[in-house]
Amino acid sequence: MTAGVAAAPHKVREVTAVVLAGHRHGATDAGTGVRGIVGLEAKAWGTQVTLDLAGVRGPLDCRLVAISRSGERRVIAGWFVPAVGYGVPGHPGHLLLMGGTAIAENDISGVEVDVVHGASLLKIST
Repeated sequence: MTAGVAAAPHKVREVTAVVLAGHRHGATDAGTGVRGIVGLEAKAWGTQVTLDLAGVRGPLDCRLVAISRSGERRVIAGWFVPAVGYGVPGHPGHLLLMGGTAIAENDISGVEVDVVHGASLLKIST
């Protein structure tokens, strides 16, 4: 016996829903113009991290890094910023992402949005 589903062609729209859960912290970098809000939520395994990022132009290869109070750095997520950017004129949509780190929430001193092999675009203290 064979089963299947037939459907008419249709457009698929991506739906992104990232909720900034937990304790929220925000910052704007005066030099780069990049602004962001990060949500940190304690979990048994570490910390769930959510990010709403705007004011960034590409093309850039970026990463979000958690920094512990002792200075340990752990990469939470990585992504590519296209030339049109995020949260800028002509492309107002923000970048929304979720990741995690083994660093406990109360041990995170901040997070950074960095260019891979480059400078920091934004530092958010917690």
